[in-house]
Amino acid sequence: GSTSQAVVIYMPQNGCLRVLDPTRGDLVVYAKLPDVLVNAIPLSDTSRILTNTTRPAIPMFFAEPKHEWCYYFAKSELAQQINDYQTIVSLGNEAISLGYKPTDQNEWLLFIKAYALTDDFPTAITLSTAALGKDIRIRRGVCSAWKQVQTRAPAQNKYEVEQILLSFKCSPQVSP
Repeated sequence: GSTSQAVVIYMPQNGCLRVLDPTRGDLVVYAKLPDVLVNAIPLSDTSRILTNTTRPAIPMFFAEPKHEWCYYFAKSELAQQINDYQTIVSLGNEAISLGYKPTDQNEWLLFIKAYALTDDFPTAITLSTAALGKDIRIRRGVCSAWKQVQTRAPAQNKYEVEQILLSFKCSPQVSP
């Protein structure tokens, strides 16, 4: 292999294994991690991940997670690879209904974005507020998620997303 074939993964001490992706704001979210990891994020090519196979891969390094929070997070992260935000919302709803939640508040970010991109702003705002209430240090990640929503939101939602960004003390993106 070579660096052009890299997929960068990160396993926090308390949290789920995740695939880092420079196109999803991970350089901003994980900027305070060790340089060796942060410098590898731009090399991560998530298009190398097979998202639609006839039989699931058997994990080589880790056992399949119990069907608890990390299981739902991993499935949601895979759905994010193909921009299937409705599946992420369904998985999030199921995990929440079963009482699962992350120990690392950054794991809420993909759900925040998915709820917002499926026009469920109230849930996305609630998750953002709760995550910030547990760990204010994730403001950069919450802001990054909402800025991604702002970039992809239809014109009729741009003003609402801008107001949400302001409410979370994020600097809104400047419109071209």
